[in-house]
Amino acid sequence: MKGFITSRCIPYLLIISCLFLVNMTAFAQDDETEIYDVIYLKKGGSLKGEILVFEERDGDITFRDTQGRTYSFSREDYDYFIEDKVFTPRKKKVREREIRPRKESELEFSLGFSMPVLTQTVNLEMDEYYISYPYTYLFFPLSFKAGVGKYLDRQNYVGLNVELGFAGETRSYFDVGVKYAYQYDGHKSNVAFYIPVEAAFNSTAITSRMTVNDTVFTNKGWSWPDDRYIDINYQSFRLGIGHGVSFILNNKKSIAIEASLFNHFILSEEFPDLDVEAPVMNSNFYGWKLAVFFNL
Repeated sequence: MKGFITSRCIPYLLIISCLFLVNMTAFAQDDETEIYDVIYLKKGGSLKGEILVFEERDGDITFRDTQGRTYSFSREDYDYFIEDKVFTPRKKKVREREIRPRKESELEFSLGFSMPVLTQTVNLEMDEYYISYPYTYLFFPLSFKAGVGKYLDRQNYVGLNVELGFAGETRSYFDVGVKYAYQYDGHKSNVAFYIPVEAAFNSTAITSRMTVNDTVFTNKGWSWPDDRYIDINYQSFRLGIGHGVSFILNNKKSIAIEASLFNHFILSEEFPDLDVEAPVMNSNFYGWKLAVFFNL
């Protein structure tokens, strides 16, 4: 009946199918193999490429290698040659990189060090006593850093940070606040990239030099004006944003490096133990910070 395959057609269909499979296999092999002419030299070694011209009378060969360089060989230069030799290229073994697990919903504690670079700018209202103040001061309070927080998921972290200065030009340095970090990499390696944002209360005590309208008498004479060192205590609200890199270790631990920019919004300015009227000045703190810490 028309429209149906009869039993006589089955052998022909099998033959066609086999031929199709053979051709497909050969095509696949062609994709995985390379064919070159090879000439073996008397001085040792061989060249792989294509024989352009072969002179049967005297055996001279014009040959082009796989780099596109052309050679001319006489019969005395080579032992023998092979045409259309099949080569199977070696497949490089792809070494699978172990992607270590990261924290996704756990608590995380951190310990380390930070070093803010505080830039103080001052606008002084000069009067009969206070003559001048250096416009810019730099302070480098090296601090201990500790933190605790929780991953809301693998990309979002919320926590609390505390920094306590133990060395540097400041008389004291204390910083406590909240931190949010957004991890934006695709978890494709054991290095995490993230953007930290911080909001903190800061207390910084410094000693600054100010020029005052005063005369200093010594056994060598006198000098005017005088430089007076004044203690200033600041309380401020700090905002910062930066970039962090975290190197993932075993057991979901990591070592992190952060760099950030920040600005202080001054809340109060005090002059303790000042025996004269306090100067009228407008101060500001800003700068950048580098932190290195261990997450566990």
